[in-house]
Amino acid sequence: MTKRSQASLEADTAGRGTEIPFADGGRILARFGSTGRRSPRAVPRVRDTDAEEERPLESYQAMKSAEVGPEMVKAILLGLSQGDYQEVAGQFVDGFGLSQSSVSRRFQERAQKALEEFENRSLEEENFLALLTYGKRVTGEQMIVCMGVTEAGYKKVLGFTQATSERSEPVIELFRDLIERGLTFEEGILCVIDGSKGLRKAIDEVFGNRAEVQRCQWHKRKNVVGYLPKADQKTWRSRLQRAY
Repeated sequence: MTKRSQASLEADTAGRGTEIPFADGGRILARFGSTGRRSPRAVPRVRDTDAEEERPLESYQAMKSAEVGPEMVKAILLGLSQGDYQEVAGQFVDGFGLSQSSVSRRFQERAQKALEEFENRSLEEENFLALLTYGKRVTGEQMIVCMGVTEAGYKKVLGFTQATSERSEPVIELFRDLIERGLTFEEGILCVIDGSKGLRKAIDEVFGNRAEVQRCQWHKRKNVVGYLPKADQKTWRSRLQRAY
């Protein structure tokens, strides 16, 4: 394909009745493929002798700048979760001919787009019987995550916000956003929480007497066992689980 692009570039100039100002500039090693493991291939370099500059081949530029977003985002997120961003990003530098800054920029663009799509999803097609809302620490930041349980028993992450679970205001905004996107609760909804007063206050504020609130058994067990000596925790964790 790159050879055809080189020939096309030369033919385009020759067709205009001018002397071909292009010279063979050697080869560069590039990698192509549809997965993270890419095959190395030699790509021709064409130099414009009149302008004294390299002329990029359209086919190579198209492959180089092709949409690699989903693959790149997944790989970099895996690298982030393993604390190894530099190594993962470096794979794309080798595989796509992208600079580290370009990888970071494209990741940010794809991640921003994915976040916007996630936050704007319609919830009108689903009937959620319960909401599971917990505080979760992610990379040192406290997040509030809300999952919905469908009639079929499937769990789906509906939304999240960055806040401590003791503050009700951000959670109120989160719940109201879910309602604007189509969450219904007129017939009642079960709200399972980790025991936070802020979460309970937000539920009362938004759902009122339509909500039935239940303390999460896992969080309750974790809190109770946490007061015991470590040597006894495993035994009592099993006993509490059997009791539930």
